[in-house]
Amino acid sequence: MLYQSNQFMIKNQFVIIFILAVFLVQGQQAIEKFKVEKDESLAFVDIKHQPNHPYSNEMGDGQPKEGACIIFRIPVNGKKINYLEDKLKHLNKGDKSYDSVKETLENTYNENLDYFHILREGFNVYFDAAKVYFLPDSSYNSFLKGQPYNFLNESGQPDPSIKCTANNYYFFITGKDKEQLLLVDKNLNSLDKPFPYKKNTFMPAFKKILNRQMFINNQIRYFNEKLMFIL
Repeated sequence: MLYQSNQFMIKNQFVIIFILAVFLVQGQQAIEKFKVEKDESLAFVDIKHQPNHPYSNEMGDGQPKEGACIIFRIPVNGKKINYLEDKLKHLNKGDKSYDSVKETLENTYNENLDYFHILREGFNVYFDAAKVYFLPDSSYNSFLKGQPYNFLNESGQPDPSIKCTANNYYFFITGKDKEQLLLVDKNLNSLDKPFPYKKNTFMPAFKKILNRQMFINNQIRYFNEKLMFIL
């Protein structure tokens, strides 16, 4: 009976800790949401987009500065897709594994596209320190070697017409998972100060579960605020 009582108390403690953690994360997200809404006020936008303001990120013609090329090296599960596509070619529609392989391939395509749309929306809304180009990670080595490569367009499709003519290159890459964003040089090394490397986040695991989009957006806003004074 004593053992069962102790087990019950331990379980209750874990439940209480989990509930408190959720409340803490939701409370901080509410604060962050308020900051987002506040930063989108007319006063903030006016300062950001006044060409002659010392904190402005625009030139006199209302266009972003072109001194740097910021590239997001976006993971696209290239090896997995190549494997599944090759396997599908060698299967007939009547084969037992055909439908399973096809479904896995389609899910991978959709996962890539969903992730791209989350990033694109976040950068379109919260990042204007410089133009951001999206490069599939499978094309990264071609980029480094000066071989042909394609950036992704607004629909997430390779588009040879998209070019970056800037001389300076900076990369966004993913960290521990696809939700963590890091800023590095073209060799994937962290940059010297004052360039930011990552945004430290309180209880990131819970925040990713509760609101993936907001978790990524808050990092994008952080990098934008830092880079506006540098680029």
